[in-house]
Amino acid sequence: MRKHVKYIFASGLFIYAVAWLFHVIFQTTLFPNPNTIIMISMRDFNKFVPHLPVSGYRILISMSVALIVGVLIGLLMGVVPSVKKILNPLVYTMYPIPKIAFLPVFMLLFGIKDFSKILLIVTIIIFQFIIATVDAVEAIDNDILKAAKIMKVPKNSMFMNVYLPLYFLIF
Repeated sequence: MRKHVKYIFASGLFIYAVAWLFHVIFQTTLFPNPNTIIMISMRDFNKFVPHLPVSGYRILISMSVALIVGVLIGLLMGVVPSVKKILNPLVYTMYPIPKIAFLPVFMLLFGIKDFSKILLIVTIIIFQFIIATVDAVEAIDNDILKAAKIMKVPKNSMFMNVYLPLYFLIF
C-alpha cells in the first residue's frame, strides 16, 4: 500500500512540474500557473461538492445500463452468427465516432435533463463492453462447448449455463 502512495505522490509531483514548466516556457494564459489552479480549486471546492452526488448517480446508472445491455448484446453476437452478421457492421461503424458529437442530438431529442446525459455516457461505454464480450465468447474453448453438447445441455439453457459462466471466467 505504501508503495502505491509513493507512486501516486510522485505522479502528482511530476504532473505539477510539467504544468509549471509549460507555464514558465510559454508565458501564456493557455498554460496558467499551477499554484493559481490549486488555490482557486481549494477556494471553490464547496461549489463543486453539491454536484458530486448527481454526477455519481449519472455515472452509476450509465455504467450499469451499459454493462448489462453491452454484455447481453455481446453474448448474443458471440453465440448467434446471424446476429453478429447484422450488428457487427453497426458496432464497428459506430465505435470510432466521437460520441460527444451525439450530445446536441440527444439534448434536442430528450431535453437537458439527466436522461440525455446518461444516454451519452451509455453510448460512450457500451461499445467497449460489446466488443470485449464478443471477443471473450469467441475465445471460449470449443472442447467445453462440445462437452456441453455431449452432456445434452438443451440449447435454450446453453446461454445461461455455459456461455454466461464461461464469459465471467475469462474476465
